[in-house]
Amino acid sequence: MKAIILTLLVIFLANTCFSQSFSFDQQFVDSITSRLSTYPDDTAKVNNLVKLASMHLLVKPDLTIQYAKQGADLAEKIKYFEGKINCLGQSAVCLALNGEWAKATRDANEGVALSEKYQPEKLIYWNNILFLISTFKGDYKLAIQYSLKSINNPAFSNLSEINKWPTYMQIGRAYELAGNLDSAQFYAKIVTNYVLKYGHIVP
Repeated sequence: MKAIILTLLVIFLANTCFSQSFSFDQQFVDSITSRLSTYPDDTAKVNNLVKLASMHLLVKPDLTIQYAKQGADLAEKIKYFEGKINCLGQSAVCLALNGEWAKATRDANEGVALSEKYQPEKLIYWNNILFLISTFKGDYKLAIQYSLKSINNPAFSNLSEINKWPTYMQIGRAYELAGNLDSAQFYAKIVTNYVLKYGHIVP
């Protein structure tokens, strides 16, 4: 089950249409953390905290939570709601990955509320996070509902096929885990066609 969870996490992080994930970069971490306290409280500082939070997700999750909270608090202070949404996304994924589902859902719900008001295009991003939380809990039926909400969101039809495939991969996997093999096959065919079409451009 842990392998499945990590696979789904990788699939989620691959969908960078709404939120970027960053590989751990020690040089960047050392450079930023040594000067972070001297930076002005602005959007650039929030964005650096988001990047630090993302980099530590699979390395030191406690630091992900620390940086995400620091960034969210600062973003709230300066009314940088996009930054707060991104910070809440980092903390929600990290909390879910570490089994703290109630806290993860709390952060996700706050992120949904902010997105509805300030960035409705990010609701697909939040559906994907809520999909992850539900999957980590083993509630595949609820996970499927969140993926369907993404697919039925009007903004989804405007995404490129490459940015659609993670959602199709997620829902197909959830249908498989829920024992609905017909639906799983339906989405597997979509994903397979995308792989055949775009596989040559993947590094």
